[in-house]
Amino acid sequence: MKKLDFKNVYDYYTWVVLYENAQGYQEKFLSYCQDYALRTEFPNLDVDFEEHVSGGWFSKETTRVLGMSFKKSTFKQLGVFFRGQQFGNVLYYSIIKSVDRGMWDKVRFKDKYAKLSEIRDKCKNHAQWEELDSLMSLGDLIFVNAMKELDPKYLENRKLLKDLI
Repeated sequence: MKKLDFKNVYDYYTWVVLYENAQGYQEKFLSYCQDYALRTEFPNLDVDFEEHVSGGWFSKETTRVLGMSFKKSTFKQLGVFFRGQQFGNVLYYSIIKSVDRGMWDKVRFKDKYAKLSEIRDKCKNHAQWEELDSLMSLGDLIFVNAMKELDPKYLENRKLLKDLI
């Protein structure tokens, strides 16, 4: 299983939900994502939990994350990670996408679409691009369905945010 390395992150999306009582939602989210991933029977998929040391202001924080990667891959550190963090009654859900940045170090300060374009240009063939895209798309599918399950106002709020931005 690939480890989450913040230096290799090229896309990071979050969704925030306020609950009456947020206790237990972090684990519900991770369990939902794991069950969904395993239920797909996606070939070559490696799904596992890890403890991610995220740093923190005053000490080293450790957060449980669910990681997805391929058992065999042409990419180094290719992964999708799901993370839920509780702050009182607020849950901060994240999907984090990573791939080794060594090959495309110059993409660090570009937006997501410019980064993806650079990564695609480094692919030697269509199959390599599909490998990366399939894992990322599977991650998106899992994340959106988890949000629909765990946030009753997800679709409504998503539409409102789209109209605002």
